[in-house]
Amino acid sequence: MVGAGLNVPTALVGLGVGAVVLAIAPRLASGAIYALIIASLTIDLSGSLVTGLGWLEHLSLFHYMALAPAQRTDPLTVAVTLVVALLLCVGATTVFARRDLSLG
Repeated sequence: MVGAGLNVPTALVGLGVGAVVLAIAPRLASGAIYALIIASLTIDLSGSLVTGLGWLEHLSLFHYMALAPAQRTDPLTVAVTLVVALLLCVGATTVFARRDLSLG
């Protein structure tokens, strides 16, 4: 169960991408998240089905998730995805704080 919980940073990368898009173009945020998930799924499926496209799997978010408990979770992958997610969330917060929002 703990190993499966270590896949959370990969979900946080998706959250970070959504937050950045929300800060820049709010109307496109939900579509961007759906596009990211669908693209990741399509890339992961095509990379595993077609032998010449194995390199393409590295572009999918699902490639960085461990199949716990059957597969051991790589600590380096967890750390890198956590850092990327943190940078995306900090960037989104910074961009959102500089938006020209009126309070009333």
